[in-house]
Amino acid sequence: MVDRENPVRLFAQRTLPLWVRDAVTGSMEAINLTKGPTLDPSIRRSFAGTYHDDLELVEKMTGRNLDAWRT
Repeated sequence: MVDRENPVRLFAQRTLPLWVRDAVTGSMEAINLTKGPTLDPSIRRSFAGTYHDDLELVEKMTGRNLDAWRT
C-alpha cells in the first residue's frame, strides 16, 4: 500500500471517505507494529550458525547489512 501506483490504494482514495481510510490505516499500523514473540537465545544462536552462509549470500545479493539477524 506504500506504492503510490498500487491499484487498491488508488481505488480506496477515490471511493472511501477519509475517516474510513484513517481507521484502516490505524488498524493496520497497530497490527504491524505490535511486538512479536521472542525466540529462545539458544535457538537463535543455532539458527545464526546454520544460516550464516545464506545470510552472507543474501547480503551480497541485496547490498544490505544483515548483522541484526546474526545476534
